[in-house]
Amino acid sequence: KYYVVLVGKKTGVFWEEWVNVEPLIKKVSGARHKSFRTHDEALTFYLDAKTQSKVRVVRNPGDDCIYGPISQAMQ
Repeated sequence: KYYVVLVGKKTGVFWEEWVNVEPLIKKVSGARHKSFRTHDEALTFYLDAKTQSKVRVVRNPGDDCIYGPISQAMQ
């Protein structure tokens, strides 16, 4: 399964267990995510959303220490 995070602490297409992706959206106001069966479907959805400026990184204090610099948070 592939997960797309459009609004979260880190955004992009992720191929991991849900337990690893969930923290990227937990406690994020307006978080948006969706799962897909194939990488192509997920990537197309993500790139379309990015083109439409629907992708946004939202950080809480201290998140940079956990998820890395915000400048690298968007794929």
